Amino acid sequence: MRDAEFGQIAGLSDEQRRKIADYHRQGKAAGLGERVLGIGLGALVGGFVAVEDLRRFIAAHKESGAQSGRLPFPHLHFAAAADKFPEAGRLLARELEAAGKMAAEIQTIRRLSPAALDRLDADGKRRAADAYRLAADGQRPATAANPPEAVKKSIATIETLLQQFK
Repeated sequence: MRDAEFGQIAGLSDEQRRKIADYHRQGKAAGLGERVLGIGLGALVGGFVAVEDLRRFIAAHKESGAQSGRLPFPHLHFAAAADKFPEAGRLLARELEAAGKMAAEIQTIRRLSPAALDRLDADGKRRAADAYRLAADGQRPATAANPPEAVKKSIATIETLLQQFK
């Protein structure tokens, strides 16, 4: 577990800290190495921090209707923590189920946020501008590289070749 994640533990609820301690104890009992246990603990802390970020997001949205702030996917963190050993999945079953149900809703909020809609609009305008530019560029080389004499010569060559097909 990195120092940044370790420092975030103090801001979590007593129940969340108890879950982290249980996870650590069960991981040690399962014989996990320090590195793997640290990765799992970091993911667990990240999941709880993501839940707190979601709470802040929802509170701000209720208060002002704003859709700003961090909108993470806690399910990814809890799934990563549960993946480390079987007991973790049972310990985190409630969190995994709730976070899994929230994932689709979070995706909807992200997709329909003003920033996302602005990005889609800007992307659409950029694509339209690119299409117009490509169309213009496609016509320019044809007129610039093929002066009338070259076109006449090509037509004459094609006429000659067509005579071979009787």
